[in-house]
Amino acid sequence: MYDVKFDYTNKIAEIEIPEGISVIDDVLDGYRNYQTLSVALELDVFEEIAENGPSSARDIADAALVNRMFIRIILTALEDMGLLKSNQDKYFLTEPTETFLLQRNPLY
Repeated sequence: MYDVKFDYTNKIAEIEIPEGISVIDDVLDGYRNYQTLSVALELDVFEEIAENGPSSARDIADAALVNRMFIRIILTALEDMGLLKSNQDKYFLTEPTETFLLQRNPLY
């Protein structure tokens, strides 16, 4: 009926990505970090740890009323950003987090 032909070859694999893509990658990384920080502040993750000391993902999830699977993703991202550190099962605040991300501090 219609004479339509599909090209099933993978042309994307043949494209060379120019070096300038790093600019886009940096923007996307910044946006992802912003969103992660925004969620952490909204859920009071840092305040919870500051009030109760080193906390497990379970304790943080329960306090934030968030699914434990999701909180682990957030905590891992915060650790990658240098805003939290952990040992085995407890999360701690880093110095920059204590200085700039706790509401009680003047530099918040």
